[in-house]
Amino acid sequence: MKRTALTLLLPGGVSDRSAEVCLQAAFDEGRSPASLSALMHEAGERAGEILQRVDHSVMGEVAQARDELFVGRDPILLMVEPYSLVITGLYATADRDAETWGCVLLFTQDRRVKIKGLAEDGCIPYAPSCKAAKLDTAIQKDVWHPLEDVRKVIKDVEREAIQKLKVMEQLEKRLRKHWNDAVYDEWVELNEQFDHLLAQINQLRFWHECLWDAVELVDWRSGEIRDRALNQWLADETLKGIQQLPHPRIQKLAERLENQLSEMLTFLDGIAQPLADWQVQVEQHFQDPFRAACFQNSVARLWRLEHALRNGQKKFSKAALEAQQWLAAWIEGDPQIQGLAEALLSLLERTVRTSCAAETINSVLRPYLVRRRECTDLISRQLFLNLFALWFNMHKFERGPRTGKSPYEIAGIDLGSDDWLTLLGYLKEPD
Repeated sequence: MKRTALTLLLPGGVSDRSAEVCLQAAFDEGRSPASLSALMHEAGERAGEILQRVDHSVMGEVAQARDELFVGRDPILLMVEPYSLVITGLYATADRDAETWGCVLLFTQDRRVKIKGLAEDGCIPYAPSCKAAKLDTAIQKDVWHPLEDVRKVIKDVEREAIQKLKVMEQLEKRLRKHWNDAVYDEWVELNEQFDHLLAQINQLRFWHECLWDAVELVDWRSGEIRDRALNQWLADETLKGIQQLPHPRIQKLAERLENQLSEMLTFLDGIAQPLADWQVQVEQHFQDPFRAACFQNSVARLWRLEHALRNGQKKFSKAALEAQQWLAAWIEGDPQIQGLAEALLSLLERTVRTSCAAETINSVLRPYLVRRRECTDLISRQLFLNLFALWFNMHKFERGPRTGKSPYEIAGIDLGSDDWLTLLGYLKEPD
């Protein structure tokens, strides 16, 4: 009965009253919402004890993505390892200031997580929280949010230009009916403003594409793995171009970009040494720098194109198929290099550029919180978060590159059982 009730909770997402109906139908015996809440609290306490005992040190040094989710005005603070999606910390708090985030960083390290870097968005408390926790580590600012900010500004300026165009059309109608010099002067002024806005929109679109290129890890056209110096130059030139556009919205955008730009390219620093070590192995195998470089570009281009396909960019399907065939020809001619190809693919996959892993977890968690009416105070909410974290870390992915494995399995964490309910003490009945 308890196993079924908790399964209705996770992954079922069934509310207490609906769970009561389900249990009545399955066992001819229901449980009141109060008893189901008591069960959740009991299981949440046990889950919290298990999570405290998990030894995350087996993952080695890992980056941590962090993000916030709000239930009303109350924040939930999340820490997650981006590659395996292991939730290393999930906390219901009363605020999200720097001291609270500093405590979260300390709690994460208490769970034997070796933090080699943080992936985060532009949230103001993040920087001082590292100082509060005395954590000196590399910071990777999320690259998606600034790019999305540029897109939003383009849309905003476009709407402003469209509004001016509508007013111009109204003035033109008035001029056709009756000529008026004052109306004509107004039309001329609006026309100049419209042309000026249109020019800024076109320039910002160009710089938007340049910014996309500046934060790329692999060039999808050539397979070249980007260099920090080159990308930094392109990013700096992009910022200079945006700063020259006088629109107030664009100027505010340039200020935000200037504050984050240096930390948006941290991922290129992180991959530099591992990539250099891999390149030594490849050159030793080929004994030819040119062939080694061609092989690297073939593998990296395949990774970039497959990454684009996973993100729904179907226009790259043909190019990805050709890249697969090209790499297969390399491996067929020299089967020993398959391990080298897999090593580079893994290296690229583990490179963290965004905090989207944390946002992915938040998107899974949010619908469950909507259905938990009893999670109105911090204690009950934290107990539910304990349950969610344990279930998520032990559930097996049903699709994507992680199919058939749980986050703990990918990370190499063994708790002695692959069944989260058994770990909580709710055993299966013998057959």
